[in-house]
Amino acid sequence: MEISNDELIALPIEVKVIATQREQIVDPPLVSKSKSDFKTNEEKQQRLTTLAEDTRRRLKRSTTDIYCIGLNLLEAQNLIKHGQFLPWLRQEFGIGKTSAYEFINVAKAFESKFPIIGNLINNITPTALCKLSAPSTSQAARDEAIDIVKAGEVVDPDVAKKLINKYKTSKIGKKQQQNVCSTRQQCDINKVETLTLTLGKVSQREQMANTSMPLSVMPQQDELQKLITERDIYKAQLEVLRIANEQLQLDIVKLRSEFKLLENANNSN
Repeated sequence: MEISNDELIALPIEVKVIATQREQIVDPPLVSKSKSDFKTNEEKQQRLTTLAEDTRRRLKRSTTDIYCIGLNLLEAQNLIKHGQFLPWLRQEFGIGKTSAYEFINVAKAFESKFPIIGNLINNITPTALCKLSAPSTSQAARDEAIDIVKAGEVVDPDVAKKLINKYKTSKIGKKQQQNVCSTRQQCDINKVETLTLTLGKVSQREQMANTSMPLSVMPQQDELQKLITERDIYKAQLEVLRIANEQLQLDIVKLRSEFKLLENANNSN
């Protein structure tokens, strides 16, 4: 997680990964509360003080604390009046909106997963955690990162980058495939529309020709139709003769073969 130069909090980008596979969470996150839990403004202010102290204490610690800071800031954001959250951040910690939302993104991204992996979240280094928590990162990349830490391995920035690119490429590939399918479907629709228009124009022309045709042409059409019928009859008869000719050729070949066999038999005798 990167903090700008004008922000006073010195949060290490990378810390040594703590082996926590069998450890319990020594310092769990504060139990979250809602506005309805506070009866007076004094109680609410006291809660904000507790959140601020807990956040300051965690700012130079482990990945688990980064997650807990995000939870604290989320709760504080809900308690503070609209427009007062950023001034509160500056007053209490000297950090700005960008850094605060990096913490908040971590909390949002891993809130449902934290009960599953617990302190194993420390096997994700801080920079990798921020990359995986970005809103643009696929949930599938986070899920695979969780599988990796559950297997006892470390997720560093390089691993996180590979996971992010892996599922980003998959997402882009699916989108491109959808675009190709959509383009093909549109082309098919265009072809059908073009064919329909063409057939419609042909039909209109035929109707116009029929309605505008003079009576003197009708006998010629009848004569033409008769010639076409006779041509089709001759073609059918020709096809019959062709088939009969092929059969005769086969019979001739068969007779020649039998004659050759008889001739060979006589010569052998």
